[in-house]
Amino acid sequence: MNFIQVRRFSTKSLIPPALSVKQAGTSAIQGARFAKLVDFYQKIPKGPRVDPVPTSLAGKYKAKYFETGSAAPILHVILALGLVGYTIDYNLHLKHHKSKKHH
Repeated sequence: MNFIQVRRFSTKSLIPPALSVKQAGTSAIQGARFAKLVDFYQKIPKGPRVDPVPTSLAGKYKAKYFETGSAAPILHVILALGLVGYTIDYNLHLKHHKSKKHH
């Protein structure tokens, strides 16, 4: 069996029979239950699932780099640490030059 046949057989038990036809001998209680069931199945979304679009900066970064399997985040962390380290070192070096005229 191919995948489509297996899926058809596996989901067949989850899909209810045609509910649009009422039986002639139903009572008011069964009719109310039937109406709730029909209402429930009408509210179920149809078609393929739509993935939510990320709106935050972190969500966009994750969608662009992490979900694609890119190695760019590793490079970004290395560059960020280098930039922070250089900034700290530069400020300490300027403080050193304040107290002395030359090296």
